[in-house]
Amino acid sequence: MNLKKLVILFFFVVNYLNVLYSKSFAEIEEKNIRIRQDFLKKKRIEKFYKNWKHTKYKWGGDTKSGIDCSALMKKLYEEKFYKNIPRTTLTQVNEGERIEERKDWRVGDLIFFKTGKNTRHVGVYLGGNKFMHSGSSNGVTISYFDDYWKSRYWQTRRIKTFSRKK
Repeated sequence: MNLKKLVILFFFVVNYLNVLYSKSFAEIEEKNIRIRQDFLKKKRIEKFYKNWKHTKYKWGGDTKSGIDCSALMKKLYEEKFYKNIPRTTLTQVNEGERIEERKDWRVGDLIFFKTGKNTRHVGVYLGGNKFMHSGSSNGVTISYFDDYWKSRYWQTRRIKTFSRKK
């Protein structure tokens, strides 16, 4: 093989590897951005939770003396993500993008449940198989997505948020 063909082959291989690694680098960078976003969202949710922890459940309530699940999500999204969402579970479930696969859930996604014939419930996913919600038994709490909740699971929605320091 002469030198000219060797140089052309060398540049072809270098260019091919550059394209290959650029794609991989872009994918890695995108994943790193998602990880950072999830971390920041989780910190905001944890701060919100500390303020509302153990507040008792009250159907139709939206204050520290008692709050229901959908009012808690509305307040969370308004206070920490600067996003106005509807007040009720049945209207919140129409917001954002439906997330079909469990593996695609991200911190901040709303998880909806059918807890009775005509009863719906909502919480916010925290990662690590946990979610925050206001439940009738314990008020504002963090629960595991265990067999009880899995059997009542309805759907997950992702609402686009924008970030602003607060």
